[in-house]
Amino acid sequence: MEVPASPAQTRLTIAARSGSIVVRSGPGTDVEVQGAKVHLEPDGSTLIESRSGNVEVTCPIGSAVILGTSSGRVTLEGSLGDVRITSSSGSVRVEEVRSLDLRLRSGSVEVESCLGDCHVVAVSGRIDIGRAGRVDITGVSGMIEARAVAGGRVRTTSGRISVGLSV
Repeated sequence: MEVPASPAQTRLTIAARSGSIVVRSGPGTDVEVQGAKVHLEPDGSTLIESRSGNVEVTCPIGSAVILGTSSGRVTLEGSLGDVRITSSSGSVRVEEVRSLDLRLRSGSVEVESCLGDCHVVAVSGRIDIGRAGRVDITGVSGMIEARAVAGGRVRTTSGRISVGLSV
């Protein structure tokens, strides 16, 4: 389904129980969705809902995304705006976002680039941050690696931490 975008920043809310979710930014102003139901909300945002299966979303560059899932793989490709992700289990891979608030109970996190604040909480699993502004990363068990960050706080109860500062 194709949804015309409003002149303001595109805002997506994605809710899925399980499966693979791919959100891809690209040129253009429309939102295209496959594998899920789409609802236009009164505030102008787009609600995307799926019980299970594969969901693919194409949206404008810089779109804001709120995503919640119980389990599965989440992949964000291209350049997105402010992003919030909550998941019980699975893997999360992020190419580039303006800011990130990610909470994962169990699984792996890979963030290539977060231009601003990067907040990640994962109970168990690997957390790998490439470039980021200020970070606030918390893990209970598992390895945390932040290769080039502007500053912030990184902590874990059990596991290895590696942090590199960007200049």
